[in-house]
Amino acid sequence: MKDISPRNAGLVSAILALVIIICIYTALGSVDIVFKQGERQVYRLDDVSVFSELTVPEGDDNVYTYGEEGNEKEFGDTPEFRFHIATTVLLNLVTFKWDEASNIIELNAK
Repeated sequence: MKDISPRNAGLVSAILALVIIICIYTALGSVDIVFKQGERQVYRLDDVSVFSELTVPEGDDNVYTYGEEGNEKEFGDTPEFRFHIATTVLLNLVTFKWDEASNIIELNAK
């Protein structure tokens, strides 16, 4: 009776390992953040991950927003924006968008 193990232990272990790998990829994956004013690029942060320091360019008093029109959110070093970075990385992984243009988050000045 001691040697009895659940039949699906291997499957559960494989699923758990896959979830852990995806979580690590999402946390360590990076995007580029582009600050735009109209069509002009003002500033750019390269290889920003969930754990990176997020700063607005010095001397720039503009308020930047991200997201779709009608559902725009204000940029800041907040958990919401870090979640946006993580979802961008995860969605690009799931939808097989691995080109450089897919890993850019554009922030527009109000």
